Amino acid sequence: AGWPRLKGLIQPTVQKAFYRGSNLVVVGLDVDDSDWIAPSKAFERQIEVSREIESALARLPPGHGLAVLVAAAVPCREAWLDFLTGGSSSEASWHQRDIKRPGKLLRVELKKKIYRSERPDRATEEATIEHAVRDLPSRWKSLHSHFPCGLGPLFAHFSAS
Repeated sequence: AGWPRLKGLIQPTVQKAFYRGSNLVVVGLDVDDSDWIAPSKAFERQIEVSREIESALARLPPGHGLAVLVAAAVPCREAWLDFLTGGSSSEASWHQRDIKRPGKLLRVELKKKIYRSERPDRATEEATIEHAVRDLPSRWKSLHSHFPCGLGPLFAHFSAS
């Protein structure tokens, strides 16, 4: 959906989570090899996302207790799903392959593998994600070791819990 759409979703999502009694919101960004992973741009994007989250939290009552964590699907969500469904994707393997072939071609191949379509509908995506994360607690450390950049904040939060 891109940054403008995400920016517009943070405030209502945080409010909805608070009023439903949640204590944690996870913002998952599917960065698709964007400039998120370039060192200078990564810092800029993190600051922008952090500002939106801080603004949303500031609108809640004091002492709300809601935590918001960001996970960036580096290099893309399909790489995480490939790993979780028995594939060999990782941040390191992606970058090694990406030297030989553009990331967009790899993403198309992964979409076909994961969803059996280059353009899956929302229901297919959601069903695939639900299936992939069923045994996530048992594979959490392994997922983090394969995708340390995108999962760092989440891993730190849940490891401390």
